Amino acid sequence: PILNLRRRPVPSFVIGMLMFIVSFPIALILLLLTAIISLILALLHLDGVLIVVVSFLGLLDSTLIGVFYFIAIFIARAIFALGLGRVLVRLMVGHDGSQRTDALSLVAGVVVLSFLTALPAIGFLFNAAALFMGLGAITSIFLEWLQFLRDNTYPSVRSPHFQRSSLPPRFVPKADMNLLSNSPDTESRVLP
Repeated sequence: PILNLRRRPVPSFVIGMLMFIVSFPIALILLLLTAIISLILALLHLDGVLIVVVSFLGLLDSTLIGVFYFIAIFIARAIFALGLGRVLVRLMVGHDGSQRTDALSLVAGVVVLSFLTALPAIGFLFNAAALFMGLGAITSIFLEWLQFLRDNTYPSVRSPHFQRSSLPPRFVPKADMNLLSNSPDTESRVLP
């Protein structure tokens, strides 16, 4: 997530902000589904099933919602603080890749982020930016992991007639300069 945060800060911010905003309706929908299922079971007078299902769904809802907001509020800001600290340590001391430098980066980032979020009028903006950027970096890594799983899961099960829609290539190789020479038959040559 740190590399994603450093290389693409604006997309990380936007993705994190959208994830945080969308999480509220998703949490509400989960709670409403639990309420609707419990109401249906209560109307059918299935008391034993009602207790088990509502207990299970309530535990599932609270776990999912709690884990998401724990990651969003605490882990995302810690990742942002680590990224900020790495930038500061590289500027001041240099980064040799040791655990001592990583620990110093985390401490420096936490101290600077704590100072910025404690500012009276604008501290909440720094807090929100750190939360959104960290959550966006985590979400981007999670989406890349899902894409990797989707591309590499069960390759032998696919039928030979199955063709996935091709995406545009990420890397376009450079043309061979020998083929692009100023010879008169350049127009007749076909590039590889």
